[in-house]
Amino acid sequence: MGTDALVAARAGVSTPPLVVRPLVRALPPEWTSVRALAAVGAGPYTLFFESGGTLGGASRWTLLAFDPVWRLTLRDGRLRRIDSEGEHLLMRDPMTALAEVWPARARYDPPPPGPFTSGLAGYLSYDLKDHLERYPSRATRDLDFPDLSLRYHDVVWMWDRETAEGWVVSTGLPEPDRAEREARAEKRLRHQWHSMADAMERIQAGSPSNDLDSGDLPVPKPVLTSNFTRDAYRTMVSRALEHIGAGDIYQVNLAQRFQVAPAPPALSVYRSLREIAPAPFLAFASLPNGGIASSSPERFFRVRGARIETWPIKGTRPRGATAEDDAHLVAELRASAKDRAENVMIVDLERNDLGRVCEVGSVAVPALCDVATHSNVHHLESRVEGRLRADASPVDVIRALFPGGSITGAPKIRAVEIIDELEPVRRGVYTGAIGYWDDSGDCDWNIAIRTISIVRGAAYFHAGGGIVADSTPEGEYEETLVKATGMMRALGVRYPREASEEVTCRDS
Repeated sequence: MGTDALVAARAGVSTPPLVVRPLVRALPPEWTSVRALAAVGAGPYTLFFESGGTLGGASRWTLLAFDPVWRLTLRDGRLRRIDSEGEHLLMRDPMTALAEVWPARARYDPPPPGPFTSGLAGYLSYDLKDHLERYPSRATRDLDFPDLSLRYHDVVWMWDRETAEGWVVSTGLPEPDRAEREARAEKRLRHQWHSMADAMERIQAGSPSNDLDSGDLPVPKPVLTSNFTRDAYRTMVSRALEHIGAGDIYQVNLAQRFQVAPAPPALSVYRSLREIAPAPFLAFASLPNGGIASSSPERFFRVRGARIETWPIKGTRPRGATAEDDAHLVAELRASAKDRAENVMIVDLERNDLGRVCEVGSVAVPALCDVATHSNVHHLESRVEGRLRADASPVDVIRALFPGGSITGAPKIRAVEIIDELEPVRRGVYTGAIGYWDDSGDCDWNIAIRTISIVRGAAYFHAGGGIVADSTPEGEYEETLVKATGMMRALGVRYPREASEEVTCRDS
């Protein structure tokens, strides 16, 4: 990573941050975010974050990063750092190793235009939980996704939705020497600028693909399967209700996993998903053998300075066919004692989680059970916030909050144990987190729901819900279908509504 000073400057350590002067270059108006994604999105390690929400809050900036300096992956209980010199196995407990290689804290002077300038970005799999607590882990691991995949980006492309302006920003990090860092920033910016310009020209010229022309070949019809039948899912919910009745838990989140094969390329899936099911936290991540397309409505946590906040969601209704129907469904959601109780339970859990890394007495709930409306659904959304302790590092925050309470249950540890007992396969990226952690210490992570993982020509996605004492097995099953609708449409399939054409159950 560099010098001892660079290592000592990590978040949570009292050494003053490095002062970094970012190199900023304005983008031509025709280099829109969508065109830029089309230009570089097929590369193996591209990240793209945007918002389908209304302007303001989480919805102002679109961010793109490619060609990372180095990467972190966690497989088989081992954290690996991969860079131009090769792969380095870090022979420590994964979370200890993650803390040791976390990038230095930096202060930008002058401040850059957007919220993410340089740092780690990517995803934390739900299965990262196994490195935080001792869980039974009965569920089968059948998909080849790392438990953690983070890329270090020193060049970030950004667009302001309010002004339609765009910039590319280069920091030269992690180089600790100022003169060498500024020279590196210029070199890296020039390299990525030329890569982008060349790719834009190829798109404009309509250069043919290297793939064989398959226009005259038959395209197989995609087939939808699940790891549960309707009856099997209802049985799983009934078993969860028995746990609740016995006092083991108050709430648990359960899901079924769908598979669609064959699936379009990952970038095509993302393009469809962003059109069909826009949400505040849209994300695309390319991988060598596939990728991830996500349209999440839920922020996991955000840090700005010393302030941290989390936005738990619990309670769902579909959008109505008419304005009158829609208003009726909103009123029904607001009046639902079950949904409100479900939300309040998770708010209490998140207050406790934040209390582990926040100053005493600083945790508050400024919003409780507000209705948030999205393209396909209405949700009940709350907000919990606090002031981070000065000694709380990024890894401390991950340990305290992960996995999110809204997608596990309460009490969290027992709920996760029951999820492992009842769900037959590991969740992978689903209900993990997607986002970035800037070198400045600021970050923004969302819960990876409404998320499609594409690997080796097949697409996988989950849909679930929180089970409480008032839940009914049939109602919970139907809620999964409401939540899965946008993802099914993006993949060109639909759920059979007639009993005679029920979806096939694929053995897990």
